[in-house]
Amino acid sequence: MQFTRDWSHADFFIAPTHMNCDQVLRGRIVNVIERVDVPIGVVKDLRGISAQARWAPVEIAHDRSANPDAHGGPHG
Repeated sequence: MQFTRDWSHADFFIAPTHMNCDQVLRGRIVNVIERVDVPIGVVKDLRGISAQARWAPVEIAHDRSANPDAHGGPHG
């Protein structure tokens, strides 16, 4: 694997579940990283998904119902 900052053209996405970071990009989940049976991260396969289609709508990426403990930034 090779790190890239260009998320629109990356083949895979590795993200923590903290603050819904794993919901920012759409893709097929190929692995879930767990600690004491709690998901703390995911690996998503983005191959075959266009640069535009892989980005989740803002309301999904910032959905507090999926993570009610998320603070939503410095003001939330």
